[in-house]
Amino acid sequence: MEVTKVRDAAILTTSYVAWTTIEKARNGNVLVLHVDFTKWDLTSAQIKIDSSSSWETWDFYQRTSSSITSWADTVDFHEITIGTTWKYEIILPIYADYITVSVKWTWTVSGSSMAIKALTGIA
Repeated sequence: MEVTKVRDAAILTTSYVAWTTIEKARNGNVLVLHVDFTKWDLTSAQIKIDSSSSWETWDFYQRTSSSITSWADTVDFHEITIGTTWKYEIILPIYADYITVSVKWTWTVSGSSMAIKALTGIA
């Protein structure tokens, strides 16, 4: 299991900010995020995951989710929304050489904080 400090505890912003890139993620097949979130006056915080197989071309792709309704498979951007102060463990399957984890907030920023550690390994 490899541990990467993605983000020290810091106030969130209105736009997604990618912090430390997780390298050599392909050595495993699971990404575990340990998220320490303090909400204060925020409505919620969002986390998104981007991945790439090439550092040179910077071709990061945003993780997606799909849902099937009336025989149609709809693909949409996958964002994780957190609305309560807590310590979260988020487990996601992965297959990429490089991963970025980005966060942003909704509503107001005063007093909010989020720290993230990423663990990659084999499930």
